[in-house]
Amino acid sequence: MMPTLFQSGLFALVFLLILSLVGRNAAVLRVLTAVALLPLILACGALLLAHKSLNLILLGLSLHWTTDALWLLLTGLLPALLALLLPYPGRHPAGWLAGAILTLLGVFTLLGGQNGVTLLIGWALMSFGGAVMLLADQQRAPERAASGTLFMLVLLEVGAVALLVAIAALAGSSAHIEAMIQHWQTLAPSSSIAIAAALTLGFGAKLGLLPFYKWYPKAYGSGTGASGALMSGIVLAAAWLTLSHVLLDWLPLGPGVQTFAMILLGLATATAILAILYAFQQEDWRRLLAFSSVENAALVTIMLAAALLFRSEGQNQLASLAWLAGFIHITGHSLGKGVLMLIADRVYLLSDSYAIRPMRLIALAPLGLGMAGVFAAMSLAAMPPQAGFASEWLMLQTIFHGFDLQQATARILLALAGAGVALTAAIALATMVKVVGVGLLGAPNNPPNTRSLGRGTRIGLTLLGITLPLYAISLPWTLPLLVAASWGQTADRLVDGLLIVPLSANFAFISPSELVIVMPLLALIPMALLARSWHSRRRADVWAHGLARPVRHAPITALAFSNALRSFYSPVYRPRTENTSQALDANGYFINRLIFTHSQNAVFEPWLFRPVIRTVQWLAGQISALQNGSMNRYLGYLMIILLLILTTVLWW
Repeated sequence: MMPTLFQSGLFALVFLLILSLVGRNAAVLRVLTAVALLPLILACGALLLAHKSLNLILLGLSLHWTTDALWLLLTGLLPALLALLLPYPGRHPAGWLAGAILTLLGVFTLLGGQNGVTLLIGWALMSFGGAVMLLADQQRAPERAASGTLFMLVLLEVGAVALLVAIAALAGSSAHIEAMIQHWQTLAPSSSIAIAAALTLGFGAKLGLLPFYKWYPKAYGSGTGASGALMSGIVLAAAWLTLSHVLLDWLPLGPGVQTFAMILLGLATATAILAILYAFQQEDWRRLLAFSSVENAALVTIMLAAALLFRSEGQNQLASLAWLAGFIHITGHSLGKGVLMLIADRVYLLSDSYAIRPMRLIALAPLGLGMAGVFAAMSLAAMPPQAGFASEWLMLQTIFHGFDLQQATARILLALAGAGVALTAAIALATMVKVVGVGLLGAPNNPPNTRSLGRGTRIGLTLLGITLPLYAISLPWTLPLLVAASWGQTADRLVDGLLIVPLSANFAFISPSELVIVMPLLALIPMALLARSWHSRRRADVWAHGLARPVRHAPITALAFSNALRSFYSPVYRPRTENTSQALDANGYFINRLIFTHSQNAVFEPWLFRPVIRTVQWLAGQISALQNGSMNRYLGYLMIILLLILTTVLWW
């Protein structure tokens, strides 16, 4: 029954893709696509409860979805479902729908692929679908959207080439995954590590690991939150899950594996710190959430590197703990990031801008934007009792187990990674406080009319926001479902009654279920103190930063909120500030306009991307001499190419 339901949903997606390419009623097609996702979501949930995997043949492709893949699809499809149903702020919803369906089909293909060619097809569909969504998202600057999309495709093409080279090297007599794993076992250690590095490069480009993080803000900043909800949710999670299988299931243990894991650990830690530092400085919802996605992708990659370190020393239980911590985090991140991305679209519909600025949305829409936004921000800031708190707590407990490693260098690096995770968590908390405090709580002079959101939008966002605490609360009952996953063999050992434990309750424990009860009770203490002093309190104006005017006329901006941290980390940011003025007269006595601009100097671009760009531009200038408009010369070029082809064929 469930396989048939799942297959029906996939066939419906393929059929709707064809209709979106030729149809005109995009609103109806989007609703039908959302309806097609419902049987897929129901089938994933039913198969998980039955502890079953799924095998299907779709369009000639043999696909197999394991327990962890079904769990990931279940959590990733919920934001995608809401992204399809909520009002869309773009100009070409039909084109966006085609890109969204292509992206989802790519995710299903990548997670279920059983050979190298299928993995490449899924990867290409995800990348192409994301590009179609971003191009359809053109708002008022189509050239900017095209530039961000092109930059994304260029960097992802580097990853695609790395994947192609690695799979071609592994596909000896067969491209089937089992055959490639067996062939990998026979390779020399240096070749084995080189292939692992190529595969990590391929998936790392999608995850945004250094130096590929740069395409995230460019691409997300040119699209809508609906596109970001898919790309930073189910797509990001699918890329990480596939990379985890590559490094933990495919990669043979041997010399150099531990060194490779330590390099990956350092790279992921540096990515997480740099990404969250840049996220805190952003004044655009999409760019801030894009950098936050890179930070969370780097955090789960730290767990992947830790799992590889434990596996290299034969400590498979600790490797399973690290993998489970990363898996829970990336699936919870899909829900939280989906909520905030969709709220970003609501901000645009209300204000015609994605800028983070005071709008008093929590007071005007306490459920749809208020509660959902606060729950999502709490989860991404690892605050209890949300899903992000449970997963980041497990991640830190996994790092504390680093003292069980035998190699001293690995123990030291894992401890340093723990310090990096703690720093990242602190800045992530400040970042989400900025999102809520400035973007949702701040009081503007002219608040927007949130009635235009509609009841369906409010209900949908509220329900999706509630899934975050429910996800954390349900872990004591749902975690054992991951025992059947390839690296989930210790999932049942993470549960002790209502407690979540890192393999043993004697080491540490938390209980998200009990926190839901205890935290409201703790809130009674400040409420009692407030009630006691209710009659003796006095009213006073809020300090307006030394200004004589009331604070409502001088609200905190997103840039001012981040000024302290920007000053403290100025060696990293290397900020640039420019003040220019425009005068009415030539002498400059009557100033008409003051222009203030602020930016940060790039860290990697000057020595990495710019030399490549200059080299390509130089080569283009040299080759441009071949394009002189002469038809005879072009025919001569074709003749030379044909002669080369014939010579090659005859030679072989």
